[in-house]
Amino acid sequence: MTSLSHADPIFLSVPRKESNTAQDFLDFVYSIVESGALCEGDIFLCDNASVHWARETADELSALLDVANVRLVFLPTYSPELNPCEFVFAQVKRHMRQHRWEHDSFLKNILNAFSTVTYDNVFHYYDSCIQMKAN
Repeated sequence: MTSLSHADPIFLSVPRKESNTAQDFLDFVYSIVESGALCEGDIFLCDNASVHWARETADELSALLDVANVRLVFLPTYSPELNPCEFVFAQVKRHMRQHRWEHDSFLKNILNAFSTVTYDNVFHYYDSCIQMKAN
């Protein structure tokens, strides 16, 4: 998750095997609400990945965000240019290509690449998405 309302612009879930389920996503949203990373007045943008709108977790997700006074907004289908996370992923992948195997493990390489993403990067990515939407 990226954020403009928090000093740390990036929030990552702990990667593990077979962890891309609707329940994992819901657990991640609980964790970012509980930590204060997602708070009252925020807008939570999601793309249309099936884990984001799964029937088995949709009501609980909606209730959680309602209680937190966070607005849930789904991006239009097939619109990566409106998703700031896509820009972050591109930056991370570019860094990983340029700095292959500087660390012992793939996970360390991923974490190192994410650590290069700054608040200014995220701000610029959001601005780019807003400009795209305006055009």
